Amino acid sequence: MPKRSAETRSREAYEKLAGNMTLVGVFLGGVTLDVCREAFPENAEARASHKVRGKTEVDGMSGYLRAVCSFSLSSRAQGQRKPYQKTQACFDVVFDAESGELSQEMAAMLGRDAVQVCWPYLRELVDTLSFRAAVPIPTLPFLTDEVLESVLSEQKASRSDG
Repeated sequence: MPKRSAETRSREAYEKLAGNMTLVGVFLGGVTLDVCREAFPENAEARASHKVRGKTEVDGMSGYLRAVCSFSLSSRAQGQRKPYQKTQACFDVVFDAESGELSQEMAAMLGRDAVQVCWPYLRELVDTLSFRAAVPIPTLPFLTDEVLESVLSEQKASRSDG
């Protein structure tokens, strides 16, 4: 029988845990919207470039696993340096599962899954906030592997900075 790598064993352990998990809910922990109308001139292009950063923290409660996903989004009009909209949102994703002690790799895998669960809610939240603030709605991309890796790489960079 071939020897399995530590990464393979960790992934198999996480898949076993994930197979027994049930999503309890996605809860909005907090949201902030800052709008600067001067940063979006009247004749500016309505397209927005944006950068999304994500950060996850995982902890165990009695019988539950909770992942806290924080997102920061800034939107700029084309040709402008100052963002016209800054949005920060925090989601609690709660799973019904055996909490126990999670290894760092398993916590990272759970955080990755939590970002995937939160992403549609983040997109809807940004659309709704922008519509109500009467500013152009930035289009968040669908969550592809490239976008997920970008969000998670920002997360790793922000952890190493702190």
